[in-house]
Amino acid sequence: MKKSSLIIGLALLAAPLAGCGPVEETISVESVSLSESTTNLVVGTTASLVATVTPEDATDKTVTWSVAPAGVVTVSEGAVTAVKAGECVVTAKAGEKEATCSVTVTDAVVPVETVTLNQTAVDVEVGSTYQLTATVSPSNATNNKVTWSSANESVVKVSTTGLLSA
Repeated sequence: MKKSSLIIGLALLAAPLAGCGPVEETISVESVSLSESTTNLVVGTTASLVATVTPEDATDKTVTWSVAPAGVVTVSEGAVTAVKAGECVVTAKAGEKEATCSVTVTDAVVPVETVTLNQTAVDVEVGSTYQLTATVSPSNATNNKVTWSSANESVVKVSTTGLLSA
């Protein structure tokens, strides 16, 4: 019986070690960097940010993306889409490390295509006035302010609103 108890004793000692292979070492993220630290976008456009996590053999290189304040841009896997004019910060985080990119979003510029007047020629008697009206197209032009001027103010003056004075 002494033989069998010795065998059972060895089996009990070896049992906790059974199935144990080499212990995997966890390699922590040391840094996160972004391809851009600042970027400017126009509403409706998209930019791509690339996050680089080091070391290359980090155990978990998963990057999570966030934006503060919310609403200026959206971000998905580094694709930053401008939603409305404003400023925000996009953050890429892996492990306990993070990197940021400051984003400025501006409205799209809509250029003036034409300016037309209600009259192209008028006869105004000395001492009289006449109101010209300007129409800017397209109506949603970014800057649709009209600046008025007279080529000869000794003959006719024009106000900032288009009122002619002969």
